[in-house]
Formats: sequence, C-alpha cells, structure tokens
Amino acid sequence: MKTSLLITLAVVVVVSVAVSLAGGTFATWSDSETSHGNRIETGSLDLLVAKCDTDWQNPGAFKDDTPYGVGLDPCFDTSLMPGTYTRYSLLWNAGCVDAEAYLHIKNVSDSNGLSGNATMSIWYDHDGNPDTSLLLVASNTIADLDCNEIMLGELPAEAVRQLKLELEYVGPCPTRSLTFDIVFELVGGGFADSEISQNYFSPPE
Repeated sequence: MKTSLLITLAVVVVVSVAVSLAGGTFATWSDSETSHGNRIETGSLDLLVAKCDTDWQNPGAFKDDTPYGVGLDPCFDTSLMPGTYTRYSLLWNAGCVDAEAYLHIKNVSDSNGLSGNATMSIWYDHDGNPDTSLLLVASNTIADLDCNEIMLGELPAEAVRQLKLELEYVGPCPTRSLTFDIVFELVGGGFADSEISQNYFSPPE
C-alpha cells in the first residue's frame, strides 16, 4: 500500500510539473501585428460671406445661410439693362482647417435666353497679398457657367479673401427677369461648407 501511495504521489507530482511547464510554455509564445499611420482628425470649416460697396469698401456683416445663418445677401439684385454690373465680396474661412474655395452658378432661369447674353467674369484674391492683383479665374456666359464648378483658390483657416464678380449684359432690353444662384463652397480636411446667394435681375420699368 505504501508503494502504491508513493507511486500515486509521484504521478501527481510529475503531472503537476508537466502542467506547470506546459502552462509556462504557452505563456511564453505570443504574436502581435501593428497598424501604422492611424489618425483621428478634428476641425471645422465655416464659410462666411460679406457683401461690400465699390472696391471692397464698407463691407457689411459676414453672413451665412445654413443651418442657423442670418441670410446671405444677393450679389446682384437690380433691373437689367445693357451694361456692366460689378459686385465685391469678402470670403472668410472662420474655421480652423485650411481649405479651397469654389463657386458654382446654379438654377438659372432662362425663359427668354438672357443668360446667353450675360457674361460673368470672376476674380479672386489668390494669395491674400493686397499688393498683388486679383487673378481672373473664369469668364463666360451665365448659360455656359451654369452647373459648372469653378475653383477660386486657397482659403486658409481664419483668412479673408476678396472676390470680384462682373456681369456684362449686351442686350436686348429684357422683358422678363433673369435669376440664378451663386453657390460659394469651401472644401478641406474632409469637411465642406457652402452658402447660397440668390440673384435677381428684373426687367426695367
């Protein structure tokens, strides 16, 4: 009986040691993989537009139209006669992300072909330097600009840039109105913000 007990104890000890060694062996084996280049980006874009008097003088308040804006002013809201109409605006990136500014002409009402006789020229302050002339970025009829994306240029965070719009209408004297939207858009860092200016040329009285 003593021998059986000793054998049993010896087996228990051997099994315990084996289990311990096995557990230790399993614990020393491991594998890992690393995913590099992970990034969480935060920031914001906030495009605001101010309408100015001639040559960027006396700018009004910077405004936006969504989601809780105070309503963007029309760039053009006047009667239409053959001639040239010039408007000045300031674009402000009030966010903290550098971005690119764009302009779109959309929703052109063209019941009597006025947009084919109205040429829009667009100048943009591409470098923020007051001693540098504005850059002409596009010039075409309203009909041809309709639904096209026009890249203006860089608009860094907290920067303000000048925008000049000139519309030349060559006639004839209209009997109906010409309306279109000017959409200002800011895109950068995975964010975007856009504002809409509704414009209206009425027939002369």
